Amino acid sequence: MKEVDGGVVVKVTEKQIVLFCNNGTFKNIPRSKNHFPLIGERISYKGKTKLFQPKGWMALASIACLLFLMFTMVPIKDAEAAYIVAFDINPSIEVYLDENLKGMSIVSLNSDGSQIVSKINYKGKDLSQIVNLIIDQCVKQHYLSSDGNSLVATTIIPTQDERKITQSQLKSLIQTSLKQHKVTADIDVELGSKKMVKVAHENNLSVNKYKEYKDLKDQGVDISLETARSTPMNQLVKKEKKKNNQSDKNPSNNKNQNKNNQSNNNQGNNKSKDKQNPGQAKKNENKPNQNNQGQNNKGQNNSNKEK
Repeated sequence: MKEVDGGVVVKVTEKQIVLFCNNGTFKNIPRSKNHFPLIGERISYKGKTKLFQPKGWMALASIACLLFLMFTMVPIKDAEAAYIVAFDINPSIEVYLDENLKGMSIVSLNSDGSQIVSKINYKGKDLSQIVNLIIDQCVKQHYLSSDGNSLVATTIIPTQDERKITQSQLKSLIQTSLKQHKVTADIDVELGSKKMVKVAHENNLSVNKYKEYKDLKDQGVDISLETARSTPMNQLVKKEKKKNNQSDKNPSNNKNQNKNNQSNNNQGNNKSKDKQNPGQAKKNENKPNQNNQGQNNKGQNNSNKEK
């Protein structure tokens, strides 16, 4: 039976997730190795599922049990992650943190990410420790090296008003870990939103790749979602830089053209001044004659007085 609706997570086991649906049914869906949903979280699922539909008093008892779990034993507000930190190195990983920046779950978004996540024990670790574990595995599995061509792209997504981690703080944590592992990489730390996460997941992209894909589309680059999914993050960033460099050439040409125009104008002004100088010189030549004439008249008057 094909199911396309979703439900609220009421139980998570090693191999299955139990959902409670709006119509009063329970669904048992398989849980992937790196999927760690939260109790009270609403998720959707499409595929074959085992269906169990309680009737009569059993349905009422099931609803009561669900309400008890949601509002007493595990309050949804407390279970919700306070922060999501998305990493793209090329492994795409999302780290879910509580309000104290302690790891709640780590989810891989591609096969490279699965190789990293499977080696990380995040339980009881804070963000700085988790960052170091991720960098450590990326170095060991050759996703990061000392050649300087690597990129660590991250996005912080706060889900609550209070913020205990800033972009500069996360960048500092990454820099420290890279230095400890003696590798170099460009670091990009952005700030995102829950809406951005939702849209990225709907398009089967990580948050960082979706942002880069959107930036490229806005710049007029012809790129498909499939290309964005299959292209390493550092290559997507190179595409954007290349486009920016091409765009920068036009303003540079315009600037040079303006300089040429200004130079031509200055030459024109100098020519105009040169045309005016002969007249000015002629005027200046007349001035001494006028002065000499005045002196002669003065001398003539003095001569008359002596007579």
